[in-house]
Amino acid sequence: PDLSDDDLEGFRAFTGHFDFRDNGLKRPVFPIAVLRHPVYRAVSLYHFIAKKDTHRHHELARQCGLEEFYRRASAETPGYFRELQCRRICSHPDARMALDFINTRYLGVAFTEHLDQFVSALGAALEWPKVTVESMPPDAGRYDAEVTPSFRALVLEHNAEDLALYEAVANGTAPFALSGAPPRASFLQRTKNALRPTVRK
Repeated sequence: PDLSDDDLEGFRAFTGHFDFRDNGLKRPVFPIAVLRHPVYRAVSLYHFIAKKDTHRHHELARQCGLEEFYRRASAETPGYFRELQCRRICSHPDARMALDFINTRYLGVAFTEHLDQFVSALGAALEWPKVTVESMPPDAGRYDAEVTPSFRALVLEHNAEDLALYEAVANGTAPFALSGAPPRASFLQRTKNALRPTVRK
């Protein structure tokens, strides 16, 4: 969205589902992104849409199985199902560009499965009071029984850049991202240095 400094007056954090872009804000901006393996994102999205009766694809999700739903819905609205995570981070379906944005513009990147650890690390860096976020069960345990080889191949064919981004962050290519590993001192110090001028006591 087109945000202005007036829109954010009085707020210290803003969340939403939209592609990152420079809005020309005068206040410092420190984005945080949350990643998920593209196959498990597709499964989770299917179940979310099936439960949300106001979603444009709700009836399709109720009528179709997972793979048929993905095939038809992603053809109708590819931007919602294909390479979404790269575009959320840098506005382009490009893993290399997304990693560059992470390394130069983002405060950090978390995984849905480890969001509790990320919040703890961020809270420690900012010297927040303890914030408790419920941990998520592993996606593999929740969804693997539903994932057929043909569905996996289809999703990955459509989300090669998102997969490359996910694997790069998981393997540590993005140096200031957190996965399930203990927070690194470099991340904590970078966070303190970035936010110290804007943190209100």
